[in-house]
Amino acid sequence: MWSAKIGARILNSNHHIVCLGPAVSGLALAVDRYPAANDGAFVSKIERYLGADAPMIAQAIGGWGMPVQLITNALGDDELGNAAVSALNRCNVSHNIVLRKNLTTPLEMDVCDRAGTRTWFVEQRWDIFNTINDAELEGIRTASLLYIDWYAAQPVVARALQIARESNVPVYLNVEFSPEVDAFHHLIPGTSFVQTWVNDDDTEVNACARAEAVRASGAREALVTRGSLGALGVDAFGRCTQIDAPKIDVVGTIGAGALFSAGFIYAHATGRDFASALRFAVATASLKCTHLAPVATSVADVTRMVERGLVAT
Repeated sequence: MWSAKIGARILNSNHHIVCLGPAVSGLALAVDRYPAANDGAFVSKIERYLGADAPMIAQAIGGWGMPVQLITNALGDDELGNAAVSALNRCNVSHNIVLRKNLTTPLEMDVCDRAGTRTWFVEQRWDIFNTINDAELEGIRTASLLYIDWYAAQPVVARALQIARESNVPVYLNVEFSPEVDAFHHLIPGTSFVQTWVNDDDTEVNACARAEAVRASGAREALVTRGSLGALGVDAFGRCTQIDAPKIDVVGTIGAGALFSAGFIYAHATGRDFASALRFAVATASLKCTHLAPVATSVADVTRMVERGLVAT
């Protein structure tokens, strides 16, 4: 059991989203162009944020007024750890974060350039990330949906999936579907939604094939993000829908995949059908990219972008 300073907020709703995954303190740097080896670049902007995917999704959903709980690892009882708790509290996110005096909050650094690329560096602190395996998971039983980031340690993922299945809770799994992560494919069967990705120079045929492969592994519906090309989804009836991304002035792509997840989860939870939820997700991710740090714009702004017309094929 964890024993330390606790910054947790109490969840008082039995109809909520649960997000499970690791947490780090992030630092985003904006440059005109990522430098070559042995070269450098001037930084035009610096912003702090709380990552990784599960915390970013929880903050977005909580900020939109939907009850949400974050299950994550312990952090250090230091400036970054306390800032993480404050960020979650501002977004009304219930969480289990324990701040330990003997830990130092891990840091992620992301460098974003004007070409829309991002290069990330994360402290490899498995002593901290693995504390998520001690987390209490009973809140999953009354959730309306469980989001799982595949970067979470496997023991806790297996426990969470078991509880979700026992309680008939839909699961949204973020898993990078490639030969390098075959160990995670056994998690897919029985999930409601699985999100993966392809490079934005991959064809729509390849993206659709990736989605079909995910569904063949046991997912009910598959979502494939395609970078600047938008996203593609295959629903429970096998219908493939491509949503083209709007043309925007890209500032930073950090967290675009996470905000896509948040948008889809929110849209699905508020009653939108699959194609409409996919549109909302693409709009959410696109608007995120107009900012450096991974922050969600308002539901009203996302809705306005959807209403202006995102192309479906």
